[in-house]
Amino acid sequence: MNKLKELRKARGYTQKDIAERLDVSLVTVGSWESGASKMSEEHLVKLAKFFKCSTDEILGVPTRKLVNAFPLETPITLPVYGEISAGVPINTNQSPTGDYIYEDQIYGDGKHIVLRVTGDSMSPDIVDGSYAIIRCQNYAQPNQIVAVCIDKETATLKKYIPQKNGTVIFQPINPKYTPYVFTAKQMENGDAIILGILREVKRKF
Repeated sequence: MNKLKELRKARGYTQKDIAERLDVSLVTVGSWESGASKMSEEHLVKLAKFFKCSTDEILGVPTRKLVNAFPLETPITLPVYGEISAGVPINTNQSPTGDYIYEDQIYGDGKHIVLRVTGDSMSPDIVDGSYAIIRCQNYAQPNQIVAVCIDKETATLKKYIPQKNGTVIFQPINPKYTPYVFTAKQMENGDAIILGILREVKRKF
């Protein structure tokens, strides 16, 4: 059933007001409100303009809400801890230098940070100027790319390749660069310490 009567009363109009506005009889307005007869399209449009509402609202058609087929995730803010080398190791800041807005909650566990990559030793997979999202942890699986601290002061991105004898190779992707090799003893002494694993590389355009 249409909502003409409901809308009319809500706006303080009488059936006579509507009849005079549309140049129809009181009987006609009453039959519209009771549902005994249907309004013409012309009268429906005039009523919508008069009430300043949609024709669907007069006809009592339920309002359809648009549903996003691909709902957006709430973005998160990840701390940026300066730069990390993809080449010769460089000093890395220990305090956040800024924020990186990530598009969803996947890294929102408080264990992820962002480092800006400098150098091309991991090219073409990781290019200079990109942003490395790192999960902070002191272990890695073979062939994962890690942020590794060398000589307890400097850090770099390299592929983690452990050997059966305890030696660890930190391998660049770019063949122009030579790998870093640490013996089991050196690893025990903390000459090379895994700071975290690479989860994703982002580039800003």
